Amino acid sequence: MAEIPRRMEPPRPYMEFMDLSLKLWHNLHRFKRRIKVEGRSFVVPPGVFVPEGVWTSKLLTRYLKVREGDKVLDLGSGCGVQAVHAALRGGHVLAVDHNPRALEAVRLNALLNDVSDRVETRLGDLFEPVKGELFDLIVFSPPYIPKEPRNVLESAWRGGAGLKVVRRFINQAPDFLKDDGRIQMVYSSLGNIQWLLGAMRKRLKAEVTYRLRLPCEQIILLEAWKIE
Repeated sequence: MAEIPRRMEPPRPYMEFMDLSLKLWHNLHRFKRRIKVEGRSFVVPPGVFVPEGVWTSKLLTRYLKVREGDKVLDLGSGCGVQAVHAALRGGHVLAVDHNPRALEAVRLNALLNDVSDRVETRLGDLFEPVKGELFDLIVFSPPYIPKEPRNVLESAWRGGAGLKVVRRFINQAPDFLKDDGRIQMVYSSLGNIQWLLGAMRKRLKAEVTYRLRLPCEQIILLEAWKIE
């Protein structure tokens, strides 16, 4: 699939609008919310990113490819949408997040969806809690707004200047894949899709498997494997 031309990246005012909208939305989130993603119910407590209505979460969940028995790493797990759906499809999931409240939500939602025996949680930043381990599948819905987060919650959508979080992920991910392992991740043109594809392809074989066009934004689903 062809890369998205640079001229189709969204204008900066739209990025600022989305950043402000997410901030205001989460400032209003002062009580537990119950949401549904792809037919499953989730509880999202205050202080945890709410994936309700977010296309990145929907796409990644809908097209998640998990084989029975896969060892799955869900990075930046949030409330556990991907972790739960991966477990429902037969995976043994390790959910990692640096937000303690998020991991509490993962454990609760795994219990509510009857997959608590297939979901483990660890607190930490990206791959730090899984040093030396290898995975069949790494799932990642990264923060793609290139601004510095001012708190743990904002780090769910703000990836730092120069998208530091995504850069670190690309540099480290190949070292945590089994030989036949793979990565599935979603990304938005808010974070520059052309740059992402170029950076990924320096270290991995990467393909865009799905692309969603929205009025002011494009979202891609990306799969990647080790280069043979």
